[in-house]
Amino acid sequence: MLRTALLRAAVRPLVVAALSATALGFLPAPALAAPPTPVLAAAPADDAIEPDRPVQIDVGRFEPRAVTPGATVTVTGTLTNTGAAPISGLSIRMQRGAVLTTRSELAADGADPDPATAVEPEFQPLPGELPAGGELEFTYTVPSEALRLQRDGVYPVLLNVNGALDGDQQRVGQLSTYLVQHPADPVARTAVAWLWPLVERTHRGPSGTFLDDGLADAVRGEGRLDRALSVIERLPGTLLPGAETPVPAVQVALAIDPALIEELTIMAAGPYDVAGQDDAGRGTAAAAAFLERLTAVAAVHRVIALPYGDVDADALHTAGLDAVLARSLPGTPAGTAADPVGSPSGDSAAATPAEDAGAPVP
Repeated sequence: MLRTALLRAAVRPLVVAALSATALGFLPAPALAAPPTPVLAAAPADDAIEPDRPVQIDVGRFEPRAVTPGATVTVTGTLTNTGAAPISGLSIRMQRGAVLTTRSELAADGADPDPATAVEPEFQPLPGELPAGGELEFTYTVPSEALRLQRDGVYPVLLNVNGALDGDQQRVGQLSTYLVQHPADPVARTAVAWLWPLVERTHRGPSGTFLDDGLADAVRGEGRLDRALSVIERLPGTLLPGAETPVPAVQVALAIDPALIEELTIMAAGPYDVAGQDDAGRGTAAAAAFLERLTAVAAVHRVIALPYGDVDADALHTAGLDAVLARSLPGTPAGTAADPVGSPSGDSAAATPAEDAGAPVP
């Protein structure tokens, strides 16, 4: 029973995703949104062998990934005889249990697994004998019609291996998992959003001077930020009807820290001091090139401004530093990331004018 429990535990989080859409009312029941991997099988731990069923089933392929009416389910793998006696007359079949259409039904199945006896197709013979300690590769196919998947939903299934052991024909191995059937024509498209962060720890001190020149290494060729931006630049493009300029085939939202842009702008403007040494910075050309590339990418992708300095908003609020948090947010007079508001960036590290005047913080 341990082999079955391990596999079902590994698969259950995926089929929960298929049931969530119905349970939360996003789709009309019993229609289900297909999870990323609707069909899954995996081999449990080697020591999880039931003594009375000596055949270990290791699955290498379990397809299709989306079961629709008319599909053929294919399972390939290896049978291993962990017992001391040879097994002959081998046969295999996939049998299924009752359909599950809600998360509560799936939870109940986890507590009390379905024996998967609602539909039992004919056994298919497997060629060869399985000697003690031996292995046998197998391929099993069954049309979805034979499993009679009449409703969209999640079906508990059992891969059942029979054989003659000591002259007695019996079940010698089994492996349990799930099949998911969803509509041939999806009732709704699944929306996917890509969020690509471009952030870096600050390399400046409280006075605004650079403590080190690590950012120059990050934006140079093969640096961390250079590689992160290159991924977006290499996204494939598509040419819309009537358009002359291709647009990205995949839209990505760029999450950018304004403090990073500020540091790069200072570097790109010309010589800059590092660690108290005049004009020691060596990243002017690299920063200028990176900003030019980033500008081109931002022109075709959505940009989301992170809090200035990529601060931990929850931690600042919990510590009672709401004024510091407000200064880190762009888009409002109180959230300009300037100290004080309206002053040029530099060594002034005072609070906002509202704080200076003793007025309540916005």
